[in-house]
Amino acid sequence: MINVFLISKLKKGKKILAAIYKGRNKIDVEEIPIPEINENELLIKVKACNICGTDIKILKYGYRQMKEEEHRILGHEVVVEVVKKGKIYLHLVWGIGLR
Repeated sequence: MINVFLISKLKKGKKILAAIYKGRNKIDVEEIPIPEINENELLIKVKACNICGTDIKILKYGYRQMKEEEHRILGHEVVVEVVKKGKIYLHLVWGIGLR
């Protein structure tokens, strides 16, 4: 599985803002550390995003495959800039700064 971490707004002290799903009808915006990536991951900066209909349904009704205490950053409809890439991506044309 390939994990993609989203950076929405860089802040001093290597922290970012993230909207974190915490169960039905609960999303909190929190500062979190910029994640370290491994060889099969990309670190990307979000330039623009959209809310998907599925995200709205998950917020309103919950998601049976996620435990109530399992917190997640939802979202997949984004325009991004590549900030850093793991080793398995070095051969790809995706370069740092590519949008």
